Amino acid sequence: MRRVLFPALLAIPILFALAGCGEEEPEIEEPRFVVYDHIAFSFRGARHDVKSARSRDDAGRMARNVYQRIQRGEGWEALKKKYSNDRSRDDNPLGPYGLLNFDEVSIYPNMYPRDKWSPTIAGAVFRMEIGEARLVLYVDGDKGMYGHHILKRLR
Repeated sequence: MRRVLFPALLAIPILFALAGCGEEEPEIEEPRFVVYDHIAFSFRGARHDVKSARSRDDAGRMARNVYQRIQRGEGWEALKKKYSNDRSRDDNPLGPYGLLNFDEVSIYPNMYPRDKWSPTIAGAVFRMEIGEARLVLYVDGDKGMYGHHILKRLR
């Protein structure tokens, strides 16, 4: 028994037109800069300079748990102070950070060019709404990441 595929092939352009395929994605206009804060969950093996006894799975469970607590309205600063592994020498959590989207020079501290930052983190914060929090899990091969992150866009 022979199957006839010709009528089905004729339907493909119609399906693409109905689905909006073939059209260019609208370009999302990104801001010139963003300011964000984060809660970092480092783990063993994320980067060579990370000193953590926590496994990747344990860090992921902890990050998901803290993210759910943020979604329920628990205070950002208290959770950051308790859980973040991004610490200064005096053991205070670091941040917030600013990222520039263009080749601009900043006169502000903690303001960095986007292309010198983790592409995963930069890609997320430039697409977030102000006030939005988002869980971003570690991406293998992203040398700028040293664990899982909860990001919060401030500006």
